[in-house]
Amino acid sequence: MVYEVSDNVNDDEQQSIEERLALAATNGVDTVKANRLFHSFYLFSDVMIDSHLILSMDTNMTARLWSGPTTNSTLLLTSGQTITNGVSVVNGQVVNFATHGQTSEVWLQVLAPGEGSISYGFVGKDDAEGINFTDTLKVNAYREKLYVHISEMAGLTNMPSFNASALAKYDISNVMTQVVAFCADPEVGIGLDIEWVRDDLVFNDQPLKDTNGNILAPNTYRHNGKVHLPGDTNNTIIGSGFLMRDLRVRSLDRDVFNRTYFTGHMLFAQKVLLPSTRRGDLPKHVRLCLIDRIVEIEELDPSVADPSALIVDSHAFASFGASTPFEECGAVVSVVGMAEERNYTAPQFINRLAWVIAHEIGHLIIREQDGNGWIGNHRDSVDTLMANIVASPKGLSDVNADLEEISKINLANKASVQEQ
Repeated sequence: MVYEVSDNVNDDEQQSIEERLALAATNGVDTVKANRLFHSFYLFSDVMIDSHLILSMDTNMTARLWSGPTTNSTLLLTSGQTITNGVSVVNGQVVNFATHGQTSEVWLQVLAPGEGSISYGFVGKDDAEGINFTDTLKVNAYREKLYVHISEMAGLTNMPSFNASALAKYDISNVMTQVVAFCADPEVGIGLDIEWVRDDLVFNDQPLKDTNGNILAPNTYRHNGKVHLPGDTNNTIIGSGFLMRDLRVRSLDRDVFNRTYFTGHMLFAQKVLLPSTRRGDLPKHVRLCLIDRIVEIEELDPSVADPSALIVDSHAFASFGASTPFEECGAVVSVVGMAEERNYTAPQFINRLAWVIAHEIGHLIIREQDGNGWIGNHRDSVDTLMANIVASPKGLSDVNADLEEISKINLANKASVQEQ
């Protein structure tokens, strides 16, 4: 604390004032995260001399002082402003932030990083004229940084697709520019800087063999051939995808089938895709795999040599459970499958993809949540980052992260990392 006391105040009076009128910080208000959350501190006003109570803020960060912990409360001041209790007018109303003889609470909201100070004090009037006191609290605000490792299949824009025109406009740099800008946005974002690295996703598939070593299929987990959308088996194109299940193998060798294939896309990602594409030199990065599609062959007859594979209608998901091993954690987005999700235009597809990637990364840093507006690790809303119900197409320009989901971000407990 920095005290500035008038020369008219003797030593005994100064000590008495310092004990009875001061800024008291709570919730670590001296050093705060620039993430829009509210941080409270107290204004002690036990000095009963006739005076004006004055509150000011001088910072190079974007910050606001409020009368309560929500934006529905009264905005008291922003950086560079000074208000006098019971005198100053804010938004057409005389502002009262403290009462002589009582302890008051005000709330600091920091939107962008920086440093500065908040000052609180009084100026004596009438018989107390010349008795002045100021207490100054220094504030440093910082923004946390999240590191993301993106493994992306090469050549996604040129792959055959049911929506080739939209897919052709895909570029991960443009998409991540949206994601990075949203996360750091001081008004609607989640208060994080994102640094990301990209490499080619390399998946070394092997032939599938039976228990006697005979080859059942040339590839175990990659399909290259006819694919079709859900509910439209007659409309096929020649495409590709990660094969999570091939039911023909069950008729040939049930034991191999049970040991090889999975009941859903999540298990396939956890047991095959995510562990095989991890980089050991990036132990602190959360993981994002960008692939073409996930498919399954529903044909039961092993004699059918060229069946059409169903494009699985789960194009984006994340593995982040508390008991899930770190090598099985991460997010997966099927870029080609996402383009085919609906008849998107190119801008709709890119905007939708940016929201999806930000949403899945959100799962990796918020992890499991329940209660207080959470439903199955999602917010019970339509316009937050972790929204449970999403009208399609939707982009990040339609999103306003709420303070509840921001408060649950914990980079010390993020999923898919080896080292915290």
